[in-house]
Amino acid sequence: MVIKKIGKNQLMRPSGVIVSKDGKYHYWSCSVSGVATFAKPPLWKSTMAKYKTEENLVKTYVCRKAKKYLEAGYTAEQIREIVKNHKGNLPPIEPKIKKHPNMPKKVRKQRLKAIKTETVVEVVNGRKEEVVKKVYPWSEDPNYFKDGIRPPVDVAEITKDTCMYPNRYLDSECQGCPVYNECVYAEKYTEDDWKSGKKRKSDAVVVHSIDSYSEDEIKAST
Repeated sequence: MVIKKIGKNQLMRPSGVIVSKDGKYHYWSCSVSGVATFAKPPLWKSTMAKYKTEENLVKTYVCRKAKKYLEAGYTAEQIREIVKNHKGNLPPIEPKIKKHPNMPKKVRKQRLKAIKTETVVEVVNGRKEEVVKKVYPWSEDPNYFKDGIRPPVDVAEITKDTCMYPNRYLDSECQGCPVYNECVYAEKYTEDDWKSGKKRKSDAVVVHSIDSYSEDEIKAST
């Protein structure tokens, strides 16, 4: 509501801020709409830390509702007229126009699922264990992506610091990579690299043993 008069237990400061005699409440108005607001000591302290002086607060403070109206294109005069027609209050601005219920929904990218799973026996830490593995269309076909089939990779995500297919980079020196032409990776292999036949030192894979077992222990477990 708009401040119309000062109460018996209130004092008007030269800045235009009204304060209760006990100093617990401070009142001032929005510089655009004229709608009054108030603050208890904790909020008043943070408000003054932001606006520095009471004069600056009275001159520049704009309440949230008024900001919404300004963002929607209303002028200060139009906003004050709305306040006048609503008994000194500023009603919330109408929400934005909702999307049409028949508007087509955005199609999300589907994750590529495995075509099947299979259980295989592998030696893990010297012991035979059954492991469930996912089988993808390219799992047993190293030439899968060479036939023009696009990989499940967003080309826009490719950067000079990222290799999208590190398995191709390490094992095949980028040969057969489905995004080779679009790739801008700094360490990308070139045709000259392929012709030279030299392996880069960075390709060396270091394998660290997690658990050490003797040959007798491994044989006993099998």
